[in-house]
Amino acid sequence: MRHPAFVLLLWSITASAAPAQELTPDHRRWLEEEVTYVITEREADVFRALGTADERDRFIEAFWRKRDPVPGTPGNEFREEHYRRLDYANRELRGAAFSPGWRTDRGRMHIILGPPRSIETFDNYNQLYTSQLWFYHGDPERNLPSFFYLLFFKRQDAVQYRLFIPGADVPGDLLRGPARSFPERNMEQLVRISPELARAALAVDASEAIDIMGGTVGLGSEAAMARIEASPKFAIRTDYLDAWERYGRRVSAEYSFNFVPSEDSFAVLVGPDSTSYLHFSIELDLEDLPMDTSRDGSRLFTTIDASLEVRDREGRLILTDEREAFVQLSKEQLDTIRGSRFAYQDGVPLAPGDYEVMLILRNRVSRQYTVAERSVSVTDPPRGRPALSDVVLGFRTEVMPDGLGTFKTFQAGATRVHPAPGGIFATGETVHCVLQVLAADPSHELHFAVFRGDEVVAERVRAVLGTEPPFIEEQFSLEGAPADRYELRVRLQNAGGSVLAERTAPLSISPRGSIPRAGLFARRSFNAARRALVAVVLGDQHWAMEDFAAAERLFERAAAEADPEVPQAQWKLAASYLRSGRAESALRLLLPLQFEHADRYEVVVGLGLGFYLRGNLEAAVPHLAKAVSLRPPQPGILNALGDAYVRLGDKARAREVFERSVAIDPEQHDIQERLAELELGNPP
Repeated sequence: MRHPAFVLLLWSITASAAPAQELTPDHRRWLEEEVTYVITEREADVFRALGTADERDRFIEAFWRKRDPVPGTPGNEFREEHYRRLDYANRELRGAAFSPGWRTDRGRMHIILGPPRSIETFDNYNQLYTSQLWFYHGDPERNLPSFFYLLFFKRQDAVQYRLFIPGADVPGDLLRGPARSFPERNMEQLVRISPELARAALAVDASEAIDIMGGTVGLGSEAAMARIEASPKFAIRTDYLDAWERYGRRVSAEYSFNFVPSEDSFAVLVGPDSTSYLHFSIELDLEDLPMDTSRDGSRLFTTIDASLEVRDREGRLILTDEREAFVQLSKEQLDTIRGSRFAYQDGVPLAPGDYEVMLILRNRVSRQYTVAERSVSVTDPPRGRPALSDVVLGFRTEVMPDGLGTFKTFQAGATRVHPAPGGIFATGETVHCVLQVLAADPSHELHFAVFRGDEVVAERVRAVLGTEPPFIEEQFSLEGAPADRYELRVRLQNAGGSVLAERTAPLSISPRGSIPRAGLFARRSFNAARRALVAVVLGDQHWAMEDFAAAERLFERAAAEADPEVPQAQWKLAASYLRSGRAESALRLLLPLQFEHADRYEVVVGLGLGFYLRGNLEAAVPHLAKAVSLRPPQPGILNALGDAYVRLGDKARAREVFERSVAIDPEQHDIQERLAELELGNPP
């Protein structure tokens, strides 16, 4: 009798980037005609490299959204103004042979800058080619000169205007034959026609000091023209493209180009039973959290989807968590927190190890997302030996009414700390340094020190008054402290001065007068009081890291709690027993669950494998057959079912099941041999 090997398979499907698809006519027109003067080179490269037309549509939506000056309004003022300019250029500024207006120099500048403050046309001058002078008030925030000219002329009496660039062109280029024959008199002739025209022939920037009659061309004209042409791209952030390249395939298509920046705080703190928990807070500016408005206009609301992934240093996925948070506030509340930030906060238990953590938040209303990533190290708190938790630097703390014995996100006992992302503070703020001290005694002391480079700028010493207090807090005023980078160091020392444990945290003082702080929260907390649930989550992590012995111990601890709200403890422990061939032990756990959890895959497949390993094939077959109907089947489960059919004499069904298994994994040579034997009519 041959038994197929049972292997619990974990796999991930990584979608490779689709090859770039040829641009559709609409997409080519958008890129090469409609936005050619306002799109950055990086954006254009990414747009061309996208794999599908749908991705390009999403890109275009994000492109305009990034330029919307008032995101809260229904329209997009930038896009509307851009297409007004484009339409005007194509209607009114066409060139020779009906060349579209966007291709002409005047059309290009009108699209980039909009209509000038004034236009003066110089026509019917015998000595001057037809010319046109545009005058602009520039916006320095767009890197434009405060006042500048654009001069266009019809060189050699051409049909189409051409942009005159001082330095690349010379004043005599504006004049016809005899008038330009005497270069020393060119400026005199231009001044006679118009002093402003003469000045524009020498400098673009109206504020540049020049010698008009001397005809000296301003030194900054070519640089000014480069700034003008680049002005639509000035200060355009392309971090959403960086985010798309890194995370775009991890979110659905409607989110892919809608990245918004955020700041975050992570800390490993110790909860009940000396279990380590990763606490995290990710913060957004409120303007990056668009919300829907209720019909009566009294409330704003949205739903945030949070996806957490934790991988070990070998890249194995050891924890995933999907949660949603409904966020709402009244218009009155919005007025009180305007200018503040939104914070999503949560925590999860983590087994000892070194990890890479990724948290993705998605806003269902705006289809925008943000990401926080962090490398995290979790050590097993040494029992009976003094230790310190991570240090949390907060901008404030508060006493919570739930009192002693509570452990929630960034809260131990009655003290809740509000973390300052990145440890960044403004001058005049107070730093709330919060941490846990484990297994200390009253003879121990905590030494706090703030360093600026090698210089100690503040020190505190305090006694440890008891064993394992929930939180210890020390405050440092930053009044008068200069903007710079600092480091806060905390040492736990014994009576003899020996250092028992040490933690550090970076601290920065910003030159800004104030820093926006979180005023709106979506705060979740793992229920640390549910010991069975904690043990199951930690057991899953050890299982993913292939530490099956530790996982089984945790599943046994969870099952012993007999928590009716954590039935998964039973079937996870059963899976561990099945892995080592202990079918009877697995069945004792699963049989009481078979009616209440009749359609639970883990229960159904566990019963099927348990009966199969015990040799009760008649009982195994219906459970295994049901299991492969509940989820996409794994080859190992199909092979067990096929083997059971063979041994029960049902070769037709055995052949069908083995064929499904080989279709999933063609490299199963032993199963292919069994299929061949079945085809020959020989019992395999």
